[in-house]
Amino acid sequence: MEMVHEKKNLPKEYMAVARCIRVGKENAILMSDIMAIANIKDRRYAYSIIERLINRYGLPIIASKKGEYKGYYYPANQSEFIEAITTLERNINSMNKRHDSLIENYAEIS
Repeated sequence: MEMVHEKKNLPKEYMAVARCIRVGKENAILMSDIMAIANIKDRRYAYSIIERLINRYGLPIIASKKGEYKGYYYPANQSEFIEAITTLERNINSMNKRHDSLIENYAEIS
């Protein structure tokens, strides 16, 4: 997989973060390691950089919170990409259910 971030005109800290992230879920890197390598002290700022790398600069960064491979990585193949998207869709559905329940339950008590 060609490194997409090498073709982007990224700010210095963004490039440092993008370069920490490797291809393949078996190479996932933890946020604490990204912060140490990229010399970023604030966790929220590091998260915001990753969010912007995905949403503003179009990098296909996957975040895995469960299983054997935890951390951030670029998908190595379509299988890894689909696995990540499926998990993300499940999370979205769960959050939507929670949202709807909160609205419904609040309406019942007010």
